[in-house]
Amino acid sequence: MRMGRKHCILLVAGVLVAGLLWAVCRSAEPRRHGHSLSYWVEMRGNPQLLGAPGSREWQQQFPDAEVAIRQIGTNGIPFLLKWVSYQPPRWLTAVRGLVCKEGSVDRPKALALLFRQEDRADGVFDAFLLLGAAAAPAIPDLAGVAANTQKPAAAQRARICIWAILMAAEKAEHDAPASPTLASALTNCSQIVREQALDVSRIVHSGSSFRFAPPPLIAPSFVPPR
Repeated sequence: MRMGRKHCILLVAGVLVAGLLWAVCRSAEPRRHGHSLSYWVEMRGNPQLLGAPGSREWQQQFPDAEVAIRQIGTNGIPFLLKWVSYQPPRWLTAVRGLVCKEGSVDRPKALALLFRQEDRADGVFDAFLLLGAAAAPAIPDLAGVAANTQKPAAAQRARICIWAILMAAEKAEHDAPASPTLASALTNCSQIVREQALDVSRIVHSGSSFRFAPPPLIAPSFVPPR
């Protein structure tokens, strides 16, 4: 009996400590418009959290997320790099397969907390897309994540994030033959970075437009052709 009571006390203490650490870490994040960076990134990663697209809440907060992320700017990069490295455990992947329709990223709102880290990781794509060339210093770290074969989901996200930074930089400098960011990436020592840069370069020079649609593991605005 005493041992059981002792275990309960230790469990409660552990939960309290974990909650305190979570609060401290979260409070260290940059904030804009009354919310932390992770809040806004999660909203971009899973817009369903705001309600149905077109609803009043969605119309109010989805654009706010873009403004907030842009205002936080490069101060958010260390957090984005941490979140993009998230690799969902196998059991969570299995749960997603059970509750989500085939080919869809939609899932019951009741499970929002369960998929919170995944939503945040997916939203990093949109964040890097919004930051564009300003996020170029994150490319070497993203290349490292993309090269990690032990974390395939994180590697896929990182590749697409590199692509997003390069495409956004190129769109911002559309009058030039190639943006400085893209030109540098084309000769980068990382094959992963060069591959993403070549994809962007092919699209730009062919006059093709990129398509807006969510890929299997990424839920933001658009995806590269590869």
